[in-house]
Amino acid sequence: MTSINPHPNPGARGATMTPATLYDMGLPVIPATTRKAPAVRWREFQTRVPTRAEFDSWTGQSYPVWGLVTGTISKRVVLDFDGEEGLRTLERVRPPASRSDAIGRRPRAP
Repeated sequence: MTSINPHPNPGARGATMTPATLYDMGLPVIPATTRKAPAVRWREFQTRVPTRAEFDSWTGQSYPVWGLVTGTISKRVVLDFDGEEGLRTLERVRPPASRSDAIGRRPRAP
């Protein structure tokens, strides 16, 4: 699971990536704590997307952080670049305009 900010992301070229946006894209989004730990039992969401009722009940509780369950269910992997060393690594692998966590589709298994 990787955490996402529940507020609009001004660095994403005008895109607003809220938990609702990701959920509406069919992605398994769950609430998390400020320590980036799941706020709900999340193992079942490795194999299924939360129901609308589950998602709506969580959004009514004002969780400060949300997480995207990565891997097979979401077909997403996350590369997290932290600190100065992480920034240098990111600059080697992506254009300088993309200084943020990189979320991409998970490659198919051989």
